[in-house]
Order: sequence, then C-alpha cells, then structure tokens
Amino acid sequence: MPFTPFHFGPSGLIGQLLLKWVDFPTILIASVVIDIEPLFVILFNLSYPLHGFFHSFLGATLVALLLILIMRYFRRYFSVFMKIFKLKQDVTLKKIALGAFIGLFAHILLDAPIYVEMNPFFPIVGNPFLVKNAFISLEISIFCIFCFLSAILIYCIRLIFQYRKRNRLK
Repeated sequence: MPFTPFHFGPSGLIGQLLLKWVDFPTILIASVVIDIEPLFVILFNLSYPLHGFFHSFLGATLVALLLILIMRYFRRYFSVFMKIFKLKQDVTLKKIALGAFIGLFAHILLDAPIYVEMNPFFPIVGNPFLVKNAFISLEISIFCIFCFLSAILIYCIRLIFQYRKRNRLK
C-alpha cells in the first residue's frame, strides 16, 4: 500500500493547489506511471524487487525526462478533457516538467516509508524513509484519501468561483 490509484489523491491535491504552475494531466500520470515496474514484476514473475530501480530518485528522474518528452507531443490531446472539466491551462514545457517531477517524486516519498526493498537514493543501498510501524500503510492510505477528497473540494470551489464570475459578466 498505498494501492496505485491512491497516488492520485496527493498529486490531485498538489495539482489543484498549483494549477497555475503545474500541468494537471502530467502530474496525475506521473504519480502512477512508475507502478508499471511492480506490475511487470508480478505479471512476468520476475526475480526482481517489486519496487526496484524506477522507485528511486535516479530512476524516477529518467522516467520524468521520458514523460516530459511524451507529454510535450501528446499533451494537446488532453486539452479537450481539460476544457470539459473546466481546468483549461496554458501548456508550457516548464509546467509539464514540474508536473512530471513532482508527481514521480511524490510517489517515491509515499512508497518509501512502506517498502523495505526500496533504495530511494540508488546507487546507495538502503531506505532511510522506512518506518517500522505496523499501521504506516493504513496511515498513508488514509492520507491519500484525505488528499483526494481535498482535491475534489478545491475543484468544486474553483467551479463555483468560475460560475459566479461568468454570471457577473452577463
């Protein structure tokens, strides 16, 4: 834990709070994309740690650079959805980069207290963030749910302000 979709909570909250500076679709994708690594380990029964190289800051940096390149070319396809959800943003490479790094590094920081096999500072072996607490997984999951609900609340408040502003202009 936290189960992969739970990572949407903190990234959604950060994305809502920093909407002017962070590309929202990028931060959401970045927050879950590195869980392809444990998925492959499970699906292909690999003799490799569930949270290996890509669950390190070095591995996540490489994923972020790749995601930035991908989103630079494919981000325009998300604009329709952003408009539907009234989250239209000016897209810049800087916003995409911030979203990629924040989402990926947040993922590592949420997983590191839980997984003993993680080496966040690879090639240095060890996990200084590991918490020896039987309830840490539950606590982080609750935190993720709280962040998700907070993100929805901020989104709804944003919609109300947009609605009021639009009606004042009529």
